[in-house]
Amino acid sequence: MMSKHYFLRPKRKVLYGLFSIGLLSFGFVFIGWNPLWDFEPIQMPRNDTRYSSKQSPQSLKETDITVVSGDTARGSDPDPNVRFRRDFVVKMMVDAWDNYRDHAWEENELKPISKVGYSDNTCFGGTKFGATIVDAVDTLYIMGLNEQYQMARQWIAEHLDFGSIKVEVSVFEMNIRFVGGFLSMYALTGDIMYKDKAYNLATKLLPAFDTPVGIPYGWVTLNGDKEGKENHITGDPVFRDKVNRVRKIIKETDSPNGLYWSQFDPIYGNFVGNYVSIGPMGDSFYEYLLKSYVQTGDDEAREMYDKAMDAMETNGLIRYSETGLVYFTDMNNQQINEGMSHLTCFTGGLLALGALTDIKNDTRTTRHMKIAQEITNTCHESYIRTDSNLGPESFSFNNGEADISGVEREYKLRPEVVESYFVLWRLTGEDKYRDWGWEVAEAIQKHCKTGEKGGYSGLEDVYSRHPQQDDLQQSFFLAETLKVDAGQMHRGSTVRIFCYNKSSRKYLYLLFSSNEVIDLSDWVFNTEGHPLPIKGRNPFYRPFMPPI
Repeated sequence: MMSKHYFLRPKRKVLYGLFSIGLLSFGFVFIGWNPLWDFEPIQMPRNDTRYSSKQSPQSLKETDITVVSGDTARGSDPDPNVRFRRDFVVKMMVDAWDNYRDHAWEENELKPISKVGYSDNTCFGGTKFGATIVDAVDTLYIMGLNEQYQMARQWIAEHLDFGSIKVEVSVFEMNIRFVGGFLSMYALTGDIMYKDKAYNLATKLLPAFDTPVGIPYGWVTLNGDKEGKENHITGDPVFRDKVNRVRKIIKETDSPNGLYWSQFDPIYGNFVGNYVSIGPMGDSFYEYLLKSYVQTGDDEAREMYDKAMDAMETNGLIRYSETGLVYFTDMNNQQINEGMSHLTCFTGGLLALGALTDIKNDTRTTRHMKIAQEITNTCHESYIRTDSNLGPESFSFNNGEADISGVEREYKLRPEVVESYFVLWRLTGEDKYRDWGWEVAEAIQKHCKTGEKGGYSGLEDVYSRHPQQDDLQQSFFLAETLKVDAGQMHRGSTVRIFCYNKSSRKYLYLLFSSNEVIDLSDWVFNTEGHPLPIKGRNPFYRPFMPPI
């Protein structure tokens, strides 16, 4: 049986998860978009014969992303059935947004049954940051929901002020959701307001790096009296320097059997805990090693990613169940867990993207693409073997003929499975991934909708034919599925809630859109599902410009 793994946070704040360290590449590096950055952009194949697609990707142009109110034709598929599915997902987004607007505006999330807001998230210090607004704004923009987008932008511009707040927050969450969301919107729109917000918040996160070795603490107190150095992107090398220092420390620290343990001590500069996972506690670290390479051509990041994946294969973390299902598991104190978490289902898309961009090892490319498809199939099986057709939070493979059995049986509106469907659809063109995505959309509509005009709730038990709803519409549901994990976290003797997010709604929309809408040759997603432009390919990669 899979056990829950908790992130222990002593009073000295010495332990920091690898997923948090991984955030650096996709937040701080992009603050400056400095042209002095010395990486060469990689060549993203458009017509790779290994993964031929029915629709060849095309270059994204400025006009492809222009918002037109009610514009559902932009980027639509020629198949009327696919267009129906896409329009349905847009309707789901509107329903989720309208309920949040009507009952929880400015709050971080919505309790759709109670019809009240929820902002008690410890990762945001119990403060109303409008997390749903920030998480959803790029989804609204990409979907062409102009009225809703303008409402979100106005609130961010006029009411979201980090300079007036003094509260302890999660460095990871503030970076992936807020800094990442602002940078994504600046790339998409060129709106200077977004880059100002990103820079000002990022400077307030910098004190987390004031540790003996430069590895940041997991939490930082936003100082309401501290302002950013300037109200514009400056090309300030401080963000790049922080990333380089962390990368150097991680790379030079001994990793037993080539594996990175999921916790690191920022006081003494060593791995601790003897727990290895590409899912909970580690996912974003590995994700950003690969995506730093994809986004900027960072060869060192690619080398670390390849070595990490090779080590996981060698140490048996990619496994087969008794009936031949492939899964990616974790290791605790040298013991392999015979199970997999929903979070880990993102590895289908990760390995596929890694295979697509691997220019050095054809054998590994072919093997990883096969594993990617098999893991995604396993995650699909975890869905269709439940009564609700939605997957459990975690599942094991030690039950003989039953093979997959839910360990944590709840469903939290997570996007990881849909994310892998989306990536594999774009890379292979196989219709089954769209069909599987539609199964998820139908199941969410059937079991998670809280009334005809209500929002969407997670479920307590996916193995029930009439599952009870948990009364929480996660902010990532609007950012990605249309990703949040509430795991426990200890601070001394105090149990804290740790937030982890992605949104499946965006991935569902893109799954039923044509390839030129957020073309994977031009864009790469951060761990919260916010798209960022690829250097050297995408005209929306906006280089640093000195202030006039």
